[in-house]
Amino acid sequence: SNRSPAISFPSGSGRKAVTARNQGAIAWELEAARDELYYQHELAEASAEKVRELEYERGKLTHDYQNSVRDMDEAIAQYNQQLQGKRAQVQDKQEELSSAIAYERKLAIEHEKASKILHQERASIVRVKEEYEIKERELDKIIGQQEKLAYDLEIRLRIQQDHSLEL
Repeated sequence: SNRSPAISFPSGSGRKAVTARNQGAIAWELEAARDELYYQHELAEASAEKVRELEYERGKLTHDYQNSVRDMDEAIAQYNQQLQGKRAQVQDKQEELSSAIAYERKLAIEHEKASKILHQERASIVRVKEEYEIKERELDKIIGQQEKLAYDLEIRLRIQQDHSLEL
């Protein structure tokens, strides 16, 4: 049997004393177990409260993070849209500048041709003074117009270039 020698007394009164002692020990163990259970329950409640607090904080942080990400995504989309607009403006200005440069080259060639014609005609007009003076006035007028046109175009080109650089 499992009984210890202290428990097995031959007389009936001894058995009652041992049983009372056993009941006291059992009651003490039961009270200790209740206290331990209460302590464990309190720990569990405290842990559950801490978990709820952490979950609340996590939810707040997640919400704040998602709002920040959304705001950054919106800002990035807005900046990208602005950048695309600026790129389109720059491309337009580059095309305008290219056209102006091509036009300036065309005018320079025309001016060069006009200058050559002027010199050829001056050489052939030397023989006749009247014709020479008439032709000279006409060519001087053409040159003046060409130079004014070239000057006006050069000013416009500089203004366009300055405007393009400002962008």
